[in-house]
Formats: sequence, structure tokens, C-alpha cells
Amino acid sequence: MRIEFTYTRGPDHFSGYPLLAERNASSIPSYLIASVVGLAGAAIVVVALVEDTVQAAACGVCGLLLGAGIAVATRQRGRGRFVMPATAMTTRRWMINDDGIEIAHADSSVIMAWPAFRMMMALPHAYVFVLKDRADRRTVDIPREPLTEADDAAVREVVARHGITFYSRA
Repeated sequence: MRIEFTYTRGPDHFSGYPLLAERNASSIPSYLIASVVGLAGAAIVVVALVEDTVQAAACGVCGLLLGAGIAVATRQRGRGRFVMPATAMTTRRWMINDDGIEIAHADSSVIMAWPAFRMMMALPHAYVFVLKDRADRRTVDIPREPLTEADDAAVREVVARHGITFYSRA
């Protein structure tokens, strides 16, 4: 198998990438905490109104606001975007074969063998590869726009053949 193409990424190419620090983080625990804090605040407000205690009602309103704040912060964190330098959007040449991926541009090139990758995420516009070395936080991507359906299937097949974990974000 050999796939070769030249492509220039646009400024929105990196918008769907998960933030590196949050790659393995789930937002579910944060939403659960927000729900528990919000419900506790609501319960305190109801009891305070029944018992006619202003201080308890104020405490309950604070709990409601804290729960809402946690939920909003969690939602914003999930919408984070990479801010990439202009050099990341220069024209590059990708060459994908049975040995690995080569990405080259005017100044340099990098060759990554398939055994170096731990997982691949399929985003609608790119395949993003994460390295096995957890201390190395770089990622390698293959834009999907220039790929034909046969090329797309070939990339998935070679990834499966090399035992790279595959995730899809459909």
C-alpha cells in the first residue's frame, strides 16, 4: 500500500482536536458534581422557604449558582480549540505506506513507523495518531479530505493490521 498526496490545512483544520491535557478526561464526572451541587442547593432553598430562614435560602442559592457554574465551565472546557501557528498550515506532502507515515514540507520531514503509535482517532476531517510514549505529547495527523474512499479504507486496514487502537468521533 502506498498513498501520497500534497495538502494545505486550513485554519479550522485543528478545531475538532481534543485538547492534549483532556485527551483521556471525561466530562461526565464534572456534570455529575454540577448536578449534585445544584440539586443540593435547590433542596436547601425549598427547605429554607418552608422554614422561612433567609440565611439557609441564601446558602441554597449559592449552591444552585455553584452547580450552574461548574456545568458551564465543563461545557466550555469541552469546546476548547488548538491554537496552531501559521507554519502548521503550510503545504505538506503526506506519504503513507506499510512502514508508517512520512510528512514533509519545504524545511523538514518526519517519518513515524506504525509501532510508534498507541491509538488513532477518526475525526470527520482527519485521522489523529497518538504516540505510545506518554511523555511525548505530540500527535500526527492525516487529513481525510484528499483521501478517496479506497485510501480511507486502506488507512483503516493498515492501522488495524498494526494493532493500533481505533476510536471514532462520528
